[in-house]
Amino acid sequence: MVVIDGPPGYTRRGREACLYQCYGRLKVGGTVVLDDLFRLNEQQTFANWLAVYPDAFAAKLWYEGHVLAVLEKQAQHKRRWSSFAFEDSWETTLQKTRIAIFKQRDNQSPTGIQ
Repeated sequence: MVVIDGPPGYTRRGREACLYQCYGRLKVGGTVVLDDLFRLNEQQTFANWLAVYPDAFAAKLWYEGHVLAVLEKQAQHKRRWSSFAFEDSWETTLQKTRIAIFKQRDNQSPTGIQ
């Protein structure tokens, strides 16, 4: 079993890289749990895994407290890297963060006191 609950969601590919590193060691029947699937980055990670390893996992989502993705390895497959199967939400997330920071800055008074 592999439980992926870190590094923090804002690190680029931190959680996503975990599966790529342990996939070859995970036996058929093994389980991978990804926490915090309510976040955009984790949803993209989950989608990327399923695209890179098509038909390798049976996937279930659990909505108790946190949203969890639970994947059971069904078969051993080689990775299928492609620009269509490997989306990157980092740029989008980074842009949203920058926009939020600038909006907050622009809404402050000149002294920084609101």
